[in-house]
Amino acid sequence: ANFNPLNMVVMNWRNASQSSKKHNRNIPTPQAIVDQIDEWLHADESCLQPDAKSYTMIIEALGKHNKNERDILFAEGLLDWMLEESKTQFQIQPTTYTFAAVMNILAKSNLPDPPQKIEALIDKMNVLQDEGWPDVSPNVVVYNTWLHSLSRAGNVQAAQHILQQMLTGEIPVEPDRISFTALLSGYTRQHTQQ
Repeated sequence: ANFNPLNMVVMNWRNASQSSKKHNRNIPTPQAIVDQIDEWLHADESCLQPDAKSYTMIIEALGKHNKNERDILFAEGLLDWMLEESKTQFQIQPTTYTFAAVMNILAKSNLPDPPQKIEALIDKMNVLQDEGWPDVSPNVVVYNTWLHSLSRAGNVQAAQHILQQMLTGEIPVEPDRISFTALLSGYTRQHTQQ
């Protein structure tokens, strides 16, 4: 991978925004960062050309704070924008990590139906992969996020079914200890609610 100076700038912003407990007026908002990056994206002479990692780090930063509806909509909108814009700007084509960052925000949110939204994103990844897009293969992190979301929502049977598909190879991703922990947390949550 090539060194991208813009990603150092975005990483510094992400780290500052994640370490800031309170809203700090000196730290730009995610929208301000995206607006500036968009300027650089469309400026041919700029030495600061964004790539998928630039935008993914912004989504990751949103995932470290409270998962309010505005941040979730922003992350989903940014992913949708990347999917559309990457038809002509190939360097910003979303990767597995971009999708996983959005899924992480959804899984930890209190919005209705995060598991269904995560499943739709996995389906989208599979379609893009079938279309030949590189670097969008659902991995164990993606499936663990889905398992966590299902368990958190109380749908332990669906989580168990997905884990079983991972174990049998129907889902071509091998589970890890986090996969089992997600399911166990669902059982624990279910037991404590009874």
